[in-house]
Amino acid sequence: MADTKEDRIRKRAHKIWEDAGQPEGLHEEHWSQAVAEIEAEDAAPAKAAKPRAAKKTDGAEKPAAKKAPAVKSETSAKKPAARKVKEAPVA
Repeated sequence: MADTKEDRIRKRAHKIWEDAGQPEGLHEEHWSQAVAEIEAEDAAPAKAAKPRAAKKTDGAEKPAAKKAPAVKSETSAKKPAARKVKEAPVA
C-alpha cells in the first residue's frame, strides 16, 4: 500500500528528528523541513519527465580549443626566505 503524502512527511520529519539527536521542542522545524523536502521530491519528477530536444549536429565536430599554459608571476614562483632561528644559550 502506497504511503500518503502526510505519511511520507511524518516519516521524513521523524528521520530528521533522529538525525538531529532527538532534541525536544524542534518538532515544528522538523515538520517544515520534511514538508519542503517532500514537495521538492514531488516536483522533481515532473521536471525530469519533460522530453528534451535532441541536439542537432551537422556531422562534423569542432576540435577542442587548446588551453594556454598557466603563467606564474615572479613573486608567486619564489620561495619565502628561511627564518633564522636564534639558538638558546647553553648553560
